[in-house]
Amino acid sequence: NDLEIARLIVKAGIPVILKKAGAGFPKGWPSAKPDLSVIDKWKPGDKLFVVTGKQADGRGVDVADIDPRHHGDQTAYELKASGSWPKARGVVTTPSGGLHVWLPPSGVRKGKLTGIDLQAGTFLAAEHVGRGLVGIPPSVGSSTNSKGKYIWQTEPDFAGLAGPVSPEQTKL
Repeated sequence: NDLEIARLIVKAGIPVILKKAGAGFPKGWPSAKPDLSVIDKWKPGDKLFVVTGKQADGRGVDVADIDPRHHGDQTAYELKASGSWPKARGVVTTPSGGLHVWLPPSGVRKGKLTGIDLQAGTFLAAEHVGRGLVGIPPSVGSSTNSKGKYIWQTEPDFAGLAGPVSPEQTKL
């Protein structure tokens, strides 16, 4: 189930934060550490978000946020056709009809192409650089006032997210 996958994400060393229904994002979220108790506090109407980027220990996730409303699907198609698209390590369908494509953490700040935002970043000691957030199931809705659900299209491949990766492998 979705909450079990969220627990596995945290166990893989990837921080997840909780945004309570009607509240803002928790203060200090870019410095969040993996904490299983966050998942246990989730209630229907709350939202779970993964904090993207590379942790100090090298674990983490980058996410290509593909927005078809801004032609991200076309950009992704062109990158795949040219052989420049990295291997997905998990895919979430977003409430707005886009995709969150999970990639190994590169340590790059962030990236942007037409209709695609690379949610990445890094955490070094007490400093975070350019980290992002992406929603995960069982969350419903998004910051764009959509009421749809986040749905796993392909569950995370934790072995594929681990290990060294060069910035070229996730260049967008």
